[in-house]
Amino acid sequence: MSTETELAKQSVLINNIPKNSADWVMPVLVIRRGSIIPYKNSRHEGTFRTIILVDEEGTKIQATLFNKHIETWKDSLKRNKSYYIAKGWLDSINPNYSSVHKEVELTFTDNTIIQETAHAVSTHKFSDGFLSLEHADKLPNGSILGRFGISTIPVSNVLIKPMFQIVMRRAIEVTLDNILDGLFADLEDCMYKFKATIEDILNKDEPWYSSCKKCHKKVRYIEDTATCNNCNSQNVEYEVRYCLRLEVCDGERRAKVILFEAAKYILGCSVQEYIESSSVKYRKLVLSKAKQFDFLVRIDMNDSNPRRSLIAEEIHQAEDEAPITMDAEVKSVRMYKEEGQEKHRRSCPNQTKETKSQ
Repeated sequence: MSTETELAKQSVLINNIPKNSADWVMPVLVIRRGSIIPYKNSRHEGTFRTIILVDEEGTKIQATLFNKHIETWKDSLKRNKSYYIAKGWLDSINPNYSSVHKEVELTFTDNTIIQETAHAVSTHKFSDGFLSLEHADKLPNGSILGRFGISTIPVSNVLIKPMFQIVMRRAIEVTLDNILDGLFADLEDCMYKFKATIEDILNKDEPWYSSCKKCHKKVRYIEDTATCNNCNSQNVEYEVRYCLRLEVCDGERRAKVILFEAAKYILGCSVQEYIESSSVKYRKLVLSKAKQFDFLVRIDMNDSNPRRSLIAEEIHQAEDEAPITMDAEVKSVRMYKEEGQEKHRRSCPNQTKETKSQ
């Protein structure tokens, strides 16, 4: 096997490697190590694992391991570790599948060499000094983050943290496709943002739930007593929390997004204020349908099912969306009413006929 010094001298960046070539050495950082997934088609059956790599310029490339190669390198290609990869095959992407690189993807062969290096691939050129939400949340009020100061101020009776807006701007931008296919930069404790249109509000009539104060799981009522199955306790203390469920889309791809405290960004008030409010707040919720928003989410890197419901920590209407006018509000509410009436007519045809005859 070549020494690390020899591999370093032969190293080239991803975009400098010719297509359909194998005579190169690639220094990369593993930013995502996918789960082992079974597959079956008319010609083959087996398992595969997707690995996402990035070089010091920020260029990402996707590698897929099949069957025996998964076992061969089970102790290699670990997340957040740097490696020299040699004698792989750089092939054109399959247009039928998503890929992080526009033109090429990496294929491993029996001759491929993978050697871990203590010289970590630097992410400085493309990380843009990103600060994780958890780190930012620990900074004291008034701290300086780049050119921005962090403070906590009340706005319209809702506690809004400008820090979150900073994180939204600094979060890694991906597409809904990337998230659903599990193809995104897998960096430790990182936030991601994507644009999507709210297609439907799944629980618009009651976007809240009774939450155990200790674990925030939903409580059940048994003979007027609040019971938390998660805590295995009866007569627990509970509170009402937002749990707004949305169906969003970006082109043909759809996903479910859950908003807990982030629902305040749409509704502009606490959950208690929303419950006690007039229909104005409800209309505001209705108006968000068919509008495009920026969603800020944290991805659980240990979750093998990226298609599950996403939990948004922040949501903002896209800047290029036209502001909502009163005419649009009236029209939107009327549309919701008409949809409800039409559903009622379809579900109760006999009652509809009797009403018309009267």
